[in-house]
Amino acid sequence: MTTMELDARKLRLVRDILNVEDVHIIDKLQRSFNRQVAKLSASADTEYISKEEILAGIGQGLKEMQERKRSGKKAMTLDELIDEL
Repeated sequence: MTTMELDARKLRLVRDILNVEDVHIIDKLQRSFNRQVAKLSASADTEYISKEEILAGIGQGLKEMQERKRSGKKAMTLDELIDEL
């Protein structure tokens, strides 16, 4: 859909809403609009991690553990990790 087509549809919707004379219908439209906007903003805020990203993170963690074992370096304690955050 082009920008012009989208703008034309929005204008038609606005004209239709402006022609409504019943306050109950306007209230229903407002509630419905608010619900849809909330859904869109909630879904936009949700981030997903792909399977590949999860597996890469696990792989990196395992490599770090193997390196610690090999070098004898001690891992961070939970308290140290929390302090770092």
